[in-house]
Amino acid sequence: MQENKIPEKNFYQTLLIMGIISICFLGILNHDLWTPDEPRAAAISLEMSHTGNFVTPSLAGKPFIEKPPLYFAAAAGLIKTMGPVVGNTGAIRFTSALFGLFTLLATFLLAKCLKGKSFAFLSIIILGTMEGFVENFHWIRVDAALSFFVVSAIWCFAEVYLKKRSWFLPLAGLFTACAFLSKGLIGPLLIAIPWAGLFFIWLKQNRGADRKNSLFVLQHILCTGIFIFISGLWIVFLRIKGGQDLWNQWFWVNQVGRLTGSASKGHHHSGEPFYYLITMAMYSMPWLPLIIIWIFSVFKRLRQDKTISKENMILLIWGAGTILILSISVTKRSIYLSPALPAFAMMCALALEEGPWGSFEIYSRFWSVFCTIIMIFLTILPFTVFLAQKSIPERMFSFISTFGFNNYIAGTGVIICLYLLLNWKKTGSSSPFFKFAMITIVFYLVMFLGPMKAIDLEKSMKSSVQKFCGHISTEARPHVAGWNFSETMRANFYYYCNWSVPQIKKKTRVQKIINGGDDEFNSIIINHVSSIPDLIQSSYHVIAKGNAGSFKHSRKIFWVKGSKPVIP
Repeated sequence: MQENKIPEKNFYQTLLIMGIISICFLGILNHDLWTPDEPRAAAISLEMSHTGNFVTPSLAGKPFIEKPPLYFAAAAGLIKTMGPVVGNTGAIRFTSALFGLFTLLATFLLAKCLKGKSFAFLSIIILGTMEGFVENFHWIRVDAALSFFVVSAIWCFAEVYLKKRSWFLPLAGLFTACAFLSKGLIGPLLIAIPWAGLFFIWLKQNRGADRKNSLFVLQHILCTGIFIFISGLWIVFLRIKGGQDLWNQWFWVNQVGRLTGSASKGHHHSGEPFYYLITMAMYSMPWLPLIIIWIFSVFKRLRQDKTISKENMILLIWGAGTILILSISVTKRSIYLSPALPAFAMMCALALEEGPWGSFEIYSRFWSVFCTIIMIFLTILPFTVFLAQKSIPERMFSFISTFGFNNYIAGTGVIICLYLLLNWKKTGSSSPFFKFAMITIVFYLVMFLGPMKAIDLEKSMKSSVQKFCGHISTEARPHVAGWNFSETMRANFYYYCNWSVPQIKKKTRVQKIINGGDDEFNSIIINHVSSIPDLIQSSYHVIAKGNAGSFKHSRKIFWVKGSKPVIP
């Protein structure tokens, strides 16, 4: 590329920053809860706002302590303050967006500490346009909070060991404790990996020097004490409030169990050693080629000069160490890698600063042309979608077959991208980096205003769940039980209908309810069974039925009551 850095003109820097902020917040108010994680996390947050219990998260009236309460508590606070204005879903999703914005800020401070302000700008623009960042900070997931606190803690430790500002240690202890309160033991573990690299550099720089600094040691003790006190305080409250069984479920089942795979729910990948390498490749798009360039340049210099800069050492330990540690666990999910995305973004920034790279110049043009073609397709989609009408769900087809505001936005995006492409080599206006990043930003904004809304019309379970619950009066609900409810279904009933459906676990009691012999319930909601007659051995009557979820992953639900006529 001709010039890889962001131009010194503040106009272009400001434009890119505004684009990144727009990506963080656009799309958080115009779509509903999506499976698999959002209904559960949203219902827990909503219930916490109702009960005020910030110690023990609960789902539809039952304790649910897979994760500590920090993210849910933050979301509950925004529900109270913003919910009346933007709705509960918008307020909760705003929580993730804020954590995303704060993660960018923490990354900027960390990158500035490592290599200066120009490098910091490069890093956050790259991070803010990475696919993994855009995806994870638009979802209602606790990983948004985890990412912010992990990066913030690493920034504080960098200030301590690289800039000799030891007064950052107490703040590092606070952020580490918050990382623990976001997702448990994995938080401090993900911080410990880059901390080891920073501490190693500090030891190397202070070799032979007198390191018996009582204040420095005291500040480390204070840092550890803050972490232990805040984390331990929640553990003690959990033990007192929830009892030994609930504490065991949190620690042994969910924390230790996820490492061994015994507590995972459909996330076993024990035979996939390259799972997180593949995830890294997808999450770092469209900047993946720069990571590859960075890796080759680091090892080339190691082989030739036997040297490695402190920035490269920290990022190598952080990125490779995180992938290695996560790969050891039997339970694997792509979202677990999101706290390490700032490391990969800074790798890309280092590669850009060492350029120009002819191969990346070719790739950047290819990517920009690809984005433009996609936006052209979205602009004219209403005129071509009829060719595939049979394969598209009805609600989605109705939206994308109508030429509207989203198509005008896509058309505007095409004009912007064509202008940047036609002026790619023109000097004096902006650098190729700016054009590449801006086209990527425009692409994301167009996707949020068009295709995401079409997907939401199909993925949303709100209307189907509310329609089904509308058949059951408020007076009848105390006498209705649930069978085979997933966590998602329990969450949807609570979130959309304000109904914590009591769950029946024994088949014998299901039969007793249908026979009219149960003292508490007279009917039952059956969720996702292949055959009702296999479950119920006597006469029954289907009072109402529904289809919650998308057309490919619909969840059939039935409200069943005992009666003489058998309705198959």
